[in-house]
Amino acid sequence: PELEETASAALAAFLAALKDDSWKDASIAASKGGIVMRSRPTPGKSVLQFRQDNVISGVDASAYEVACRFDTRMKTGDPAMGTAVHLRRYKGSEAGVSIDVICYTTKPKAGGIIGGRCFADVRWNRVTQHQGKAGRKLTQNLSAFFAVPAELAGDITGVGDWLKLAEKDGLVVAKNHLSTGSLVQERFEGGSVFIDRYGISQSDPGGHIPTALLNSATGGAILDIEMAIIGRIKGASLSSSTHSLTPTIWPLEDARLDAVPAEPAQVAEAAQVAEAAQVAPAEEAQPDEGLAESVVVEENPVPAVGWCGFGSPIC
Repeated sequence: PELEETASAALAAFLAALKDDSWKDASIAASKGGIVMRSRPTPGKSVLQFRQDNVISGVDASAYEVACRFDTRMKTGDPAMGTAVHLRRYKGSEAGVSIDVICYTTKPKAGGIIGGRCFADVRWNRVTQHQGKAGRKLTQNLSAFFAVPAELAGDITGVGDWLKLAEKDGLVVAKNHLSTGSLVQERFEGGSVFIDRYGISQSDPGGHIPTALLNSATGGAILDIEMAIIGRIKGASLSSSTHSLTPTIWPLEDARLDAVPAEPAQVAEAAQVAEAAQVAPAEEAQPDEGLAESVVVEENPVPAVGWCGFGSPIC
């Protein structure tokens, strides 16, 4: 119950940040190929808050989410990803909601000047399907994520072991702040399906990275991650169209939770994940070994749609 309460607060913080009218006056941190990254200061935080807006064509929301997932990114040779493990899944009290506990690491950057990071995140997820134009069913994936609260870390099997192993391996513990989240929403227009992609990111990387350097580099780093993910999805491309800065979150009462199609990777063998997600595998995928294989957990289900890799500006 405590975890779900904090997860619900994280969702509220994400939606409040996403719908804030002040983004229209925010600085453009990076822009390329139709992706626009904005940044702004927030009270009590030295690191800036970043917002991502872009539109994608040629792929549906389910396949896009799978392509974003940490396990898919590892298997397709994402150079930023280290290891990732899905520790727990809890069923939320609200219809269609799941709450995941996920730990992951990033590789060192700049020739080792910036060390690898370790994250232990809680992720609130909801996937719903709604009736769109001309009877077309449209999917909405809504996620909010944040660092596992210190007071709850000891109660979640595997988190404490993960953090100890990370410290032993010389990794720096980083944290995603409340308000970090992702909205992926399908839109049917002109006979085609587009994805409206929104994201909010604000993270404390830990360690001794100068704040000014972090704030200047984060927008471009997130943009590069998004371009790389889309570039690995067969048939997907960035659209030049734009969307509103104040998205409409579709009401749950209009959703058909039982109509959401099974996620491609949920029924695929590990070696077929990339194909099921419509992702073109890299020539050499070399995920790090160590942490993920060393953590023994009581429950390790295949994570469903919503286990999205957005949120960490240094991964």
